[in-house]
Amino acid sequence: MKNIKNKTFSTCLTNHVMREGKKAKAHFLIKNLGTEIGHYTDNTIDGFYSIIFNILRPFIELKRVRVRRTTYSVPFPTNLSRQQHLVAQWLLETVRKDTRKLPFEDKLRNELIRILLLKGETIEKKKDMYKRAEKSRSFMHYRWY
Repeated sequence: MKNIKNKTFSTCLTNHVMREGKKAKAHFLIKNLGTEIGHYTDNTIDGFYSIIFNILRPFIELKRVRVRRTTYSVPFPTNLSRQQHLVAQWLLETVRKDTRKLPFEDKLRNELIRILLLKGETIEKKKDMYKRAEKSRSFMHYRWY
């Protein structure tokens, strides 16, 4: 089961990194990056994916629900594939926002190292979403819409 999660997460991350249909290049980048980060954590590439996925995986997501001409942000539980999508999306969004003049691989490596040190901007995004979910907890009864 563990390898299946790692494989699906790696393919999800590869598909998010891919530009102009160059999937082989994106897969090579993710694989090399995983082995490099695996050396920092004294784990293999599977350990790298499990660490990143366990640190960043969100269990709650805010969705907008419209009830009687009013829109509420309602916290919903997320399934595994949605969690993987959100992790990949947040990670690459923070890397693409980085304005330093570095190659994409270096920016991604630096962000992953900061995540392992629990200091990355991606972790701040997760914490911010959890804070907003905590504030809108009173709208949970609209979950059935």
